[in-house]
Amino acid sequence: MSVLVLQDGRYRTKVYLTTYLVAAQLTKDDDATQASFAIIYSVPPYSMEYEFIRDFRTGAKLGAGADTTIDLLFCIDKPTSKPIYSHDDAIEAYSEDITVHMYAIDQTDITGEYLIWKAEDEVRTAFLDHPFGSACIRTISETTKDDIQYDSTKIFGCKLTFNYLRLAT
Repeated sequence: MSVLVLQDGRYRTKVYLTTYLVAAQLTKDDDATQASFAIIYSVPPYSMEYEFIRDFRTGAKLGAGADTTIDLLFCIDKPTSKPIYSHDDAIEAYSEDITVHMYAIDQTDITGEYLIWKAEDEVRTAFLDHPFGSACIRTISETTKDDIQYDSTKIFGCKLTFNYLRLAT
């Protein structure tokens, strides 16, 4: 007997991005040095500048956890889901929209807006080259600017929303 386990759309999206993003395309301003990045669920419940900035006095990362800062952050939101009904009013599929936020800041060797453009282009390329997922086809439905200002730190951002149809079983 097999057991079907439905996976969270965020998990599937994280696996998709981890699999199909070409890290070598996400580079610093010199177009040769690879930018460091992380893919996480949702927008963190703390100031995102902690992911990018070190304490100017101690050199330690401001946020708890890892020892290093990152150059680029991908945040995956919880999907919104709408059921699609069959002719006999049974749910046969779900139309799901999921948003991926991309964030970066200006640094000595990185222009935040330029790195965000590279990240957006790389996600679009992944969707173009690999539109099919596990029983779904991904299509981009909207891209918007998503900048955030924390005191004197400007975090450049882009929000890319895509849609896919997932079977109910």
